[in-house]
Amino acid sequence: MHSTGTSDDARRAFLLRIIGDIVSAGISLGLMYLGTRAVRSAMDPSAGRKAADAAAAAALRDRLAAAGVSPAALRGMSACEVALTSELVFPEDIETGWADVGGLDGIKQELVEEVVYPLVRPDLFVPPSLRGADAAAGGGDALRALGRVSSLLSAPKGVLFYGPPGTGKTMLAKALAKESGALFLSVSPSSLLSKWVGETNQLTRGLFSLAARVAPAIIFLDEVDALFRARSSAAGGEHEVSREMKAEFMSLWDGLTTNSTGGVVVIGATNRPADIDEAILRRMPKAFEIPLPNGDGRVAILRRLLADIPVAVDFDVDAVAAVTVGYSGSDLKELCRTAARVPMREVMASVRAAQVAAGGVGAVRRGGRGGDQTPRAPHWRSAPPRGCAR
Repeated sequence: MHSTGTSDDARRAFLLRIIGDIVSAGISLGLMYLGTRAVRSAMDPSAGRKAADAAAAAALRDRLAAAGVSPAALRGMSACEVALTSELVFPEDIETGWADVGGLDGIKQELVEEVVYPLVRPDLFVPPSLRGADAAAGGGDALRALGRVSSLLSAPKGVLFYGPPGTGKTMLAKALAKESGALFLSVSPSSLLSKWVGETNQLTRGLFSLAARVAPAIIFLDEVDALFRARSSAAGGEHEVSREMKAEFMSLWDGLTTNSTGGVVVIGATNRPADIDEAILRRMPKAFEIPLPNGDGRVAILRRLLADIPVAVDFDVDAVAAVTVGYSGSDLKELCRTAARVPMREVMASVRAAQVAAGGVGAVRRGGRGGDQTPRAPHWRSAPPRGCAR
């Protein structure tokens, strides 16, 4: 009896020791895991941004669902996709429409045919074999005739806007997104490049997968030459991460064409088209030169800028357009902004004069520039910027 009791006590002590070791090991592993996460978060400067992006993405899902995006399409989004949702712009939030783009009527009409129609009516731009029987039967003779050549009418992989700075390339892309009702994904180098190994490729994949989830969508690459400069084999010419990102981007870009109803269009804008990689240019078969506005274009831009601004009865828009040869749309906007300051100077001059008459000269410091402040064309605008044709 005594030996049996001693054996039970020893067995119990052994079991307690084993359980204690297991609990201690579990606590140690848990503390190690939490410590590792804390150290990683402290070393990752983007940890706070990722947390904020996750919170914003949760609110964005509701808005995407209200915009007609299927909730099933938003399930299982990766961390990179969530981070890129901050770059999404809804068409109703874009204030720029076709009416805000002065001139460029021929380019706008061609963009409607090349980009807007494929996004708004994708059923017209797919082969008959992929089109539903009801759609083919309900379209009439015109739709059936269109089906015979629909393989030639597919939307281009990409579109390139090039031309001098300030001519409205970015504005045109925004107007295109608004008119087509497509979600707008504005991409900059900082959106895709990361110092962490492999994260740049993950962000690139996340960009295209997110665009496919919320299609129709437009991926806009402003200053595309900065992101896709021509590759070089010279030592030290280009970082390996940049080369891998370009290869990943082009591979995914080609993958979009496997489904002609993808509803994703890539648009690039640049004022240095010669610096862009040739492989990227090949994937942008539709290239539109956005030139400096001609006389009629300058008149249209000035009328748009001054539509809600009170002007003198004898104000001659044509005369202003005639003396602003070589001005871009951005230059004309700055010219109008400068002219709008003239009434403000006149009011302040009258206020100072009244204070001087009342003996309160020191109440307002003397400001402004003396002399004639009438806006006039700068001397360096007597001709278009070098390298830009009129």
